[in-house]
Amino acid sequence: PSDGAASACFRRLLDQAQGGAVDVDPAVSEIFHREEDESRWLRRIEPLRKNPEQNAAWRRSVGAMKVKLHPYQKEGILFAVAKRRAFLGDDMGLGKTMQAIGAALLLKELGQVRRVLVVCPASLKSQWRAEIEKSCGSPTEIVSGGARERAAQYRTTRAFFVLINYELLHRDLEGIRSLKPGLIILDEAQRIKNWQTKTSRTLKRLESPFKLAFTGTPLENRLA
Repeated sequence: PSDGAASACFRRLLDQAQGGAVDVDPAVSEIFHREEDESRWLRRIEPLRKNPEQNAAWRRSVGAMKVKLHPYQKEGILFAVAKRRAFLGDDMGLGKTMQAIGAALLLKELGQVRRVLVVCPASLKSQWRAEIEKSCGSPTEIVSGGARERAAQYRTTRAFFVLINYELLHRDLEGIRSLKPGLIILDEAQRIKNWQTKTSRTLKRLESPFKLAFTGTPLENRLA
């Protein structure tokens, strides 16, 4: 069920209990609270999705980007923002990075995100910084160096986009958590298709209200 349907059903069942003792597992309550939050968010965002060009937040963020976006890229941005936890599987070369940057800027303009954590292969960190500079010029920091240097970066950075590579997730978990990212972006997300790896398990421990994963690499017929 979607749009709060399961949560509404849950509430009705509790009401029908007529005050009797009903034990609800905390994990179940969390699921329904999350669904209620998502339903409220979808209702708020629906007018923007229907007519983004007329929305002030869109014009100040995505509309102000210094690159021309294709219609499918705008659709991807709206999809990612509306769903809060989303996956983009466009083919390589279709501009998934720009969609991720656009989604981050829109969420910032909507007052939902103050910092973005981008997790990508080490070889792509400089490319990410170049794409951000080309499209919007937002403050960006690449986390690198030895353990002490990285720890200092986590403590002092004021950048909106913070870029790290996958290998740092397990080593720097506490420093990364201290960033309190409002949005986590995973580039080349096939890197965590094996859920039993140390990297995948560490990533799941990071909390963020918005998450966006994308890859142009086939997932080798594994639905999970």
